[in-house]
Amino acid sequence: MVTHTRGHIEIWKIPEHGESAEPPVKIPVPLGRQSGDIGIVLDPVHKEVIIATAAGNTIMTFSVPEVFD
Repeated sequence: MVTHTRGHIEIWKIPEHGESAEPPVKIPVPLGRQSGDIGIVLDPVHKEVIIATAAGNTIMTFSVPEVFD
């Protein structure tokens, strides 16, 4: 599951059974006012999180292999 706030993208690993005991992975992202209208894509082949913003027409790519392990 992926959520976002103004300063972070948060990624939780949800197990098939039971509750997640791990804290979410937090990626610091300087979205500011742009945080309301974004797209988030997970790229498991390259182990990346890609974020696109409508305001400012910006694309950011983050390498986070720990999310995909």
